[in-house]
Amino acid sequence: PEWLIDEVIQQRSAVLMFGTSNSFKSFLAIDLALAVAANTSWHGNSVVQGKVLIVATEGANAVGRLRIPSRFDHYSVPDNARANVFLYPAEICLDIYEDVSELIDTMKQEGPFKLLVLDIFGGCMSGSEIDDKTARAWVHGVQRIIRETGATILAVAHTGWNNQDRARMHTHFWGSFDTRLLVEGDKGKMTAVITVERHKDADSSG
Repeated sequence: PEWLIDEVIQQRSAVLMFGTSNSFKSFLAIDLALAVAANTSWHGNSVVQGKVLIVATEGANAVGRLRIPSRFDHYSVPDNARANVFLYPAEICLDIYEDVSELIDTMKQEGPFKLLVLDIFGGCMSGSEIDDKTARAWVHGVQRIIRETGATILAVAHTGWNNQDRARMHTHFWGSFDTRLLVEGDKGKMTAVITVERHKDADSSG
């Protein structure tokens, strides 16, 4: 496989990062994305540099004004690398064909992009995350984005209320991701662990 982040995320693939609330999923997604933008290794794993587009459906103001700049400042990222990060300025529903077309047009105009981050998964669709029709349209939209832009897509999602080993979504969503990353956070210790729950086309030893 061609890795975007070695042994973690493959290029031109669909990736799911899932975990309970307050497990630091959004922080980790930004951390991954900005490592790609700045061409800095991610906790010892080499990366391929490229532009990153972030769709923040929850707390976009804080993401743009606080989280991204703070991460850049912490690692003393230079201005030319900071210019590789973009925030999508509108809500988007990837189960709607026209929304997908508009996103692809933006990515082609401002790109090329290596990574598209969708945070949070349930906020990027018009229908329900447990509806079959919504799931099939959304997956087609994601596959179209990958095919037409060459970007990797990272979707951040919550686990189910009764099953914390699986994201809250229709089975068609669940089976469509090339990689699934389980996040377990400890808010008291301020730590998080990512486990590779699945790589479709690579070793999934964890």
